[in-house]
Amino acid sequence: MVFTNPHQPCYIQFFVNGNPSVGLRTGINLGNIKYICQQVNGLVYYATMFDERQGIAVFSAYLILVVSRSLSLTPAPITTFSDFPAKCIGTQGSTAIYQTQGQQIDKGHLVPGATYSSTRDSACSTYVYTNAVPQYRAFNRGLWAQFEARVRAFAPQCTGNGGRLYLLTGTSFLQNTTQGVNTPPVVQLGPAGRRNVCPAISIPNSMRTTGCCVLPNGVRSFAVFGNNVPNAAQSLTQQMSVASLENILLRDVLHHAMVGQPFSLFP
Repeated sequence: MVFTNPHQPCYIQFFVNGNPSVGLRTGINLGNIKYICQQVNGLVYYATMFDERQGIAVFSAYLILVVSRSLSLTPAPITTFSDFPAKCIGTQGSTAIYQTQGQQIDKGHLVPGATYSSTRDSACSTYVYTNAVPQYRAFNRGLWAQFEARVRAFAPQCTGNGGRLYLLTGTSFLQNTTQGVNTPPVVQLGPAGRRNVCPAISIPNSMRTTGCCVLPNGVRSFAVFGNNVPNAAQSLTQQMSVASLENILLRDVLHHAMVGQPFSLFP
């Protein structure tokens, strides 16, 4: 289900107190945004804020309530990604676009299939191009994958104490350096296909995840940020506070003239 307004019951259920993130896109940029309730067989599994101008998601929001089995591998191998009908989502990833880079670029999940591996349908829900962004293989299968595993290891600590783990995994066009944050140019993947029927999509310069564990007696939060680069040593993937990540993202959207105030991942 695709909407132009985020205030839909199927969408807001994946945010703390039903309040979606604000400030990541405003004004004229909202014309490029679609809000997706990602579903399989009638059940909605997570929410995606999708930027049709970039051809990739701003983020996917997901929720872990109960960890009933080890979150590690999908119930059965799933390798095929599907797309939304063009009438719903125009510019998005495709097999043809990713093939233009051979083995260098992965179809990198926002909601990881392994994290949503409790059932086959939940795992299948993650294999859509609106939940995938171009990620350099060295980054996606290196430190980023290690941090995804750390989030899965933390999940039962949160839910086992009566908590609800809200997660946001998304993209950014800034990069971290040892001297601070910089703004490299945005590189595109594609176009592809006969007469370039598949439009180019943007390669995010970095990836980020934020988590908020809402417990009966308080809240625990964390964030992770890493550079989406072909050289794993330059990814500088690291854990930080949510406030620190918000400062980075605010600089990102201000630099690209995509934002207004207020700005908050967990308003």
